[in-house]
Amino acid sequence: MGTNIQLKMLLARQGSGKELPIFSGDANDWPAFISNFRRSTFDEDENMLRLQKSLRGRARETVGPLLALPENVDVVIKSLERKFGRLDVVISNMIEKIRDEKPESIMELFNGVMGL
Repeated sequence: MGTNIQLKMLLARQGSGKELPIFSGDANDWPAFISNFRRSTFDEDENMLRLQKSLRGRARETVGPLLALPENVDVVIKSLERKFGRLDVVISNMIEKIRDEKPESIMELFNGVMGL
């Protein structure tokens, strides 16, 4: 590996923490999780360790057997993205949350978004 690439990887590591946020399979948490993963530059071994530490619940069940080998990092991410990274699921979850809220809570949220 060239010195220039090694230096870039070292600087990337210093600029971002190694730890990923915990991801349990909540589609609403997917954008922050995947963004954090993609913003950091680590080798396959380090990325697999990070995934092993951060995945819980349904997310871990989805890719559990794949977490054994570092060369599976891309497959793990693609599997998680297929299951939890769907925009329609995030929107559906938001609509469901709104349905469960009291009307005055929805108005407070609306006023906050509108800057009132």
